[in-house]
Parts: sequence; structure tokens; C-alpha cells
Amino acid sequence: MRIIQRIFASLRYHRVAAIILGVMMTLFLLFSLSTLIIRDFQQVALNLFESRLNLIDLPRKTLKQLPALQQLSQIRSGLVKTTGQIFVHSLLVFGIVVFIINTVSLLKRRSELIAYKIAGKGSALVSWQIALENVFLYLLFYLGVVLVLICFQGTYLKVLEKINQTVFQQQLPATLKTLQQHITNQQLDQIFKNQITAFNGHNLLFGDTIASQRTLADYDRYLLALLWRGCLIVFSASYLPALCYNWYLNRKVFR
Repeated sequence: MRIIQRIFASLRYHRVAAIILGVMMTLFLLFSLSTLIIRDFQQVALNLFESRLNLIDLPRKTLKQLPALQQLSQIRSGLVKTTGQIFVHSLLVFGIVVFIINTVSLLKRRSELIAYKIAGKGSALVSWQIALENVFLYLLFYLGVVLVLICFQGTYLKVLEKINQTVFQQQLPATLKTLQQHITNQQLDQIFKNQITAFNGHNLLFGDTIASQRTLADYDRYLLALLWRGCLIVFSASYLPALCYNWYLNRKVFR
């Protein structure tokens, strides 16, 4: 119970560092969640694209020979892979940022840490307290971000859809951009000449790929992933430097 009281007291006393760290946590949550959702958009688009190809009554060999279809498949697969890599990099960057901010904070808390030592507190216990402070801060900002996004989820998801469409269109080579604007293409016309489908050439390549009616509840797995991964990163990037710095103080001050 006492350690919980000390956590609240410490966060109030070191509120400037807590606010800076909280801002970084907020940016990380927004960026990482947006990246995961955009990756989901592209994965849904890729799956829909491939399923529509399977509905066309033509030999797969004939379909694969069309450069437009090959390029679209490669672009969407590449975007799924790239957004996944961006998410992994965001985790690494977040860990480094937390480590740096926490290290600077430890240097400023030198007198406080020495006082803990004089009071007989062990290095592991003090490091544990500092790590819990930051984990509690992360949970606080995580809850705040989730509540705000739930209140504005419609606008938030529409913005992500526009970002996703913009990124996709920027990846299109000049030939596909031209094809997108002037869809009357001889190869596509030939494909759909005798086809009875719920989509046309333009929809096959570029359109009807995002489920706009989805809500944040459909991405609960991403929210849970950010919860436990974020807590683990914050704890590790806080506990380890605190333990090392307390060990340093033991050798330099109390030897």
C-alpha cells in the first residue's frame, strides 16, 4: 500500500517529467494504433482483390499474365509488409525514448535516490517503484487515449481511410494511375466481356476495399496488443536503468 502512495506522490512531485513522458506515450499509442489499422485496411483490400480474381471465370495463368493485376497484388502485399515493419520500429523507438527520458529523470532524482538508500531501501525495491510509476502513467494515458478515440471513432476511422487511400494511390506507378482515371482498358474489357460479377474492372483494381461501418471494437486485438506490449516496454526501459543507476550510486556514494 505504501508503494502505491509513493507512486502517486512521486508523479505529482515530478509532474514535468511525467507530462513529457505522457505526451510521448500518447503519440506512440496514436501512431501505433493507426499503423495497425491501416495495415488491416490493406490486408482486407488484398484479400478482397484475390477473392475477386478467383470469381473471374478465366484461367489463373491468363490472369497472372496481366501486368496491372500483378502490380496491384505486389503493391498491396508490399504495403501490408511495410506497415507491419513500421509498427515494429515504433515499438523500438518508443522503448528508446522511454529509456532516455527515464535516464534524464534519474539523474535529476539523485538526491531522492540517495535518501532512499539512507532509509534502508534496496536497489531492487526502489527500481521497482520507479518502473511502476511509469507503468501506471502509461495505463493512465492509455485509458485516456482509448476513451477519446471511442468518442470520435467515426471521424478517426474516416481519417485513417483517407490516409490509407492516399498512401495506396501514391504507390501506384504512372501506368496504373492512368488506368485508374481512364478505366476503359482493352485487357480489362476482355476480362469482363462475358463475366457476371458484382464488380467491374475499376472496383476489382481500385475500389470498394474498405469496410467503413467498422468501429474500434473490431480492432480490440490491436488495443490489447498495445496495452501489454506498451506496459512491458515501459517497465523494462524504466526498471533496468534505475537498477543500474542505483548500483552506480552504491559504488560511488556508499562504498
